[in-house]
Amino acid sequence: IIALSIYQLAISAAVGVIGAASEASWISDDDGGFYPQLHLSERGKMWFCGVLIFSVVFILAICCTYAVAYAKLRKQMQSITTGAPPDKAERSLTYIAILTCVVEVVYYAIFAYVFLIAKDVESDSLSFHFVLAIQCNLTSGVHPYLLLVFSDLARKAV
Repeated sequence: IIALSIYQLAISAAVGVIGAASEASWISDDDGGFYPQLHLSERGKMWFCGVLIFSVVFILAICCTYAVAYAKLRKQMQSITTGAPPDKAERSLTYIAILTCVVEVVYYAIFAYVFLIAKDVESDSLSFHFVLAIQCNLTSGVHPYLLLVFSDLARKAV
C-alpha cells in the first residue's frame, strides 16, 4: 500500500510539473465560457501516453493480484469451515470488491480510449474536459454508494 501511495504521489507530482511547465491558454467557447487548453510538446505527449499505458497495466495487475489473493483466501476459508454457506456480510463484501475492480477497469479503459485510440478528441476540448471531469467524479463517488447498497450497518448509520 505504501508503494502504491508513493507511485500515485510521484505520478501526480510529475504531471503537475509538466503541466505547469507547459504553455496554456484560456479558450472561449460559443456560449461565452472559458476552459484551459494545454499546448504540450511531442515529448510531453509521449510522456503522458507512456504514463497512461503504465498506469493502466499497473492497475490491471493490482486488480488481478487482488482477485487471485481473494480466491486463495476464500479457498482456504472454505477448507477451514464446515461447509456452511457464506453469510450476507461476506457476500456483500465480495460484491463491493468485484464492483470496485470493475469500476477501476472501466475508468482506465475509457481513459485509454480517450488518449490512445480517439486522438482527435483533443480538437473538441470542451467535450474532452467535460467527459474527463464527469468520469473522474463518478469513479471517485461510486464507493460510498456501494457501501450504502450492500452494507446494512452503513444504511442504519445513515
